[in-house]
Amino acid sequence: MRLVKGEGDLLDLAVHGDVLGPAVGRAIGPRARPFMVLSLEIGIRFVTAPATPWVLQEIEAWHVGDGYATGPARLWDERGRLCAIATQTANVRVVDAGRG
Repeated sequence: MRLVKGEGDLLDLAVHGDVLGPAVGRAIGPRARPFMVLSLEIGIRFVTAPATPWVLQEIEAWHVGDGYATGPARLWDERGRLCAIATQTANVRVVDAGRG
């Protein structure tokens, strides 16, 4: 993902630490019913400001079940430097297609 300002800023990384949804999708598989991931708690540890405008999001779901998910996100700049580590716990809800 590209940082909004195109400059290395630690606060820009905070928004990009909220990325558990795609990892949940991988964990439950392509045949799962549509779902929403609603953040309950996000913690972020800033390591260093990114030296490049592009940052890699490495996300993982440690646990998905019983309506909840938890996992980390690691954010790396193009030079391979770890910039931030985020952890997230979320409520996972199936989307009812019959509701408008």
